Amino acid sequence: MEITLRSPIPGDIGWLISMHGHLYSEQFNFDSNFEIDIAKKIISFFDITKQFQCVLGSSHRQ
Repeated sequence: MEITLRSPIPGDIGWLISMHGHLYSEQFNFDSNFEIDIAKKIISFFDITKQFQCVLGSSHRQ
């Protein structure tokens, strides 16, 4: 699997939130309220870190 550094593209934040929600739902039986809380925190993180420049990516992202 090839991994690259790249600038964020539309869908990256949504994908990160979605995968986080799926993982914790499957492993810990968390519900959608957890995913909403994580979404708020991730969005806040991206707002705070304007210097965020790159994303680790692979062709197997989704």
